[in-house]
Amino acid sequence: MTIIEYADMIRADLVIRKHHNQCQRWTASFEHAETKRGDVDIMLTSTYGEGDTVNQAINNYIDELKGKIIVLNSTSKTNRKEYGVPSTIEYEA
Repeated sequence: MTIIEYADMIRADLVIRKHHNQCQRWTASFEHAETKRGDVDIMLTSTYGEGDTVNQAINNYIDELKGKIIVLNSTSKTNRKEYGVPSTIEYEA
């Protein structure tokens, strides 16, 4: 499964940003998503990928997500969702 197919499945937007004031650094992340640390909600972490190119940022983000649980809209009482990220997820540019 590609990250684009996964984004469609969980209905999340993959946001790519170019940081013009930081040596042209790129970042990638799902909008309103955090990763879970362990089985409890005590610690949610903002996770993103970064790189010198769009492809590097997306691939770095995939490496950070593989096998983890992502939480979308963590503070919402009605729209909060949790999804496991497959360890086989990849990016095809």
